Amino acid sequence: MTAKERARCSWKRCYKLVSLIHTNASAEFFLYAGLAVTAGQDHEAPVLYRLVEAFVEHHGRGVMKRLILDAGFLDGAQIGRCKQEWGINVLIPARHNMEIFQDVLGLAEAGELSFEPWVAPVSSSKPIPLHRPEWIQKREEARQRTLARKKAQAPPKDSPDPSKVRIRSR
Repeated sequence: MTAKERARCSWKRCYKLVSLIHTNASAEFFLYAGLAVTAGQDHEAPVLYRLVEAFVEHHGRGVMKRLILDAGFLDGAQIGRCKQEWGINVLIPARHNMEIFQDVLGLAEAGELSFEPWVAPVSSSKPIPLHRPEWIQKREEARQRTLARKKAQAPPKDSPDPSKVRIRSR
């Protein structure tokens, strides 16, 4: 660039905000679950997936069930990691000009798709516990020991306490 061309240029700061938010189905509210401000030249996808990883590390697996993104966050390896390692279903709407949309239309026209009603899975296993700090875990263990000790010391429930039995005389 010449000096004259450089004089016409000006430096401007550029930032990007990447946020991880929680909302309900009717979008009545939202809560920030993660937030990152980065340089404008950085791509958002790696930043977002780091936020998701930090969320899962802190709160535990199974807390985040769905992650709804736009097409700018398409990253097969990270989407696979979300599903396989953390059990998070990633939803990305398909636009009409995307190849995957055309693939689905082709499969539908060829009769290769079969749709079945969705039935909620019945969970027979214990729910996945939330992340709890170590001091809370120790307090809960002490509470459980105290409950077990009191239960062992208590008289059986089927025999009444002699001090509470009233005898009626005629």
